[in-house]
Amino acid sequence: MKNKAENIKTSLAKTQERRKRQDGKAYTLKVDKSHLGSKRARLDRLFLETKWFSNHVLEKGLRVDYKTRTVMVKAGNRFEERPINVLPSQVRQELVDRMKDDVKSLHAKKVKGYRVGKLKFKRTVNLIPLKQYGVTYLVLGCRVRVQGVGWLRVNGAEQIKNAEVTSATLIRRHGDYYLHVNTFAKKEKNKNGLAVGLDLGIKNQATFSNGVRVNYAVLLPKRLRGLYKKWSRTEKGSKNRKKVIVAVEKEFARHTNLKRDIRNKMFHFLKANYQYVAFQNDCIQGWQRLWGRRILASSIGGFRSTLHRVDTPLEVPRSYASTQTCSGCRHKQHMDLNERVFKCKRCGLVIDRDLNSAIDIEQYGLRSVGVTPAEKETSTRMWKYFNSIPGVRASFIVEAGSSL
Repeated sequence: MKNKAENIKTSLAKTQERRKRQDGKAYTLKVDKSHLGSKRARLDRLFLETKWFSNHVLEKGLRVDYKTRTVMVKAGNRFEERPINVLPSQVRQELVDRMKDDVKSLHAKKVKGYRVGKLKFKRTVNLIPLKQYGVTYLVLGCRVRVQGVGWLRVNGAEQIKNAEVTSATLIRRHGDYYLHVNTFAKKEKNKNGLAVGLDLGIKNQATFSNGVRVNYAVLLPKRLRGLYKKWSRTEKGSKNRKKVIVAVEKEFARHTNLKRDIRNKMFHFLKANYQYVAFQNDCIQGWQRLWGRRILASSIGGFRSTLHRVDTPLEVPRSYASTQTCSGCRHKQHMDLNERVFKCKRCGLVIDRDLNSAIDIEQYGLRSVGVTPAEKETSTRMWKYFNSIPGVRASFIVEAGSSL
C-alpha cells in the first residue's frame, strides 16, 4: 500500500513537471451523423440513462451504489423500474463524484453567508463526462470509440494528432453530437521579438499599430424573425414547437460560430507572428450598455479575452489615456469623440485617431516590461490574411483620417 502511494505521488510529480513545458488546448470534434445509422439510438439512450441515473442519485443520496443496474423513473404519476444497459459504470462514478463536488461548493458558499439552493432534478441532460482515456473513450484517426456506443466518425480529429488527451465530454446540442476534448501539447514559443499594438473600437473593430484596420460585423440572421412568428403559432408542449425551438437554437449557434471563427483566426495570426501584443483593458460592458447590438455583432469582448493567451500579452490599464496622448512626443491633450484625426499641439504630428492610440498602446506596453522591439514586420501579410477571413474587411491607413 505504501509503495502504491509513493508511485502515485511520483507519477503526479512527473506529470506536473511535464505540464510546465506544455500548453493546454481544447477542441470540439463534431460527430458525422451521416455515418451513425443505428448508433444514433444508442447515443440518445446514453443521454437518457444519464438523466435517469442523475435523478436516481438525487433521490437516493450521494452514497448510492453506482454499479446498480436498475433505477426508478417517474412516469406520469407513478414510478417505474428501468434498466441501465448503455451507461458505463465509470461514467456513473464520475457523475456521483461531480455531484459531491457541487454539494461541497454549495456548502462552502453557505458557510460564507451566501444564500444557496440545492441540486435539482434534471429534465434533460446534454453533457456526459467521459472519465478515462482508452476505457470510456478513445480517439484513433478520424474515429472515436465511446464505451457503450461503439466507433463514431468525427470531423476535426486531425487537430489533436500530436497532443496528449486528458479528458473529454460528450455533448448533445441542437440535434447534433460533439466530443469536447482537452489536450496538452508542447509549447511553441515565438522568439522573433516582434511587437504590435491594437486599439479596439465601435466604428472600427481593431486598428493595429502597423497601419492595418479591421472591420467586421456578424448580424443576426433575418430568418429568426420568421421562426419566432412560427413559434408563436405553435401549441405549448407540441412537437412542432420543439422543432422550431431547435431551429432557433441552430440559428443562434451559427451566428456565434461565425463570430468565434473570425476571433480565433485573428488570434492565431497574432500568436504565430508576434511575441508581444499590447492592448488596453477597455470597459466593454460600458460599451455594451450604449451600443449593445453593435457589440453583439462584433464580439469585441471575446476577442480581447483571447489576447491573454498570446506569448507575451501586454495589457495597458484602463486609466491610461491612449487616445489623448501623442505617440510622437507623449503630449496629452483633449480629444472629442467626433474628432477622427489627432493633431498634436506640441510637435505638430497629424495622424489617424485610432492609429495613434494603437501606437501609443504598443509603446506603453513595451515600456512597462522594459523591452525594445525588433524591426517592424511589413503589414502586407497581415492585410492579406485578414482579408482572407470570411466576413472581415482589412484596409491600410494611408494618411491621416483615411483608409484604403
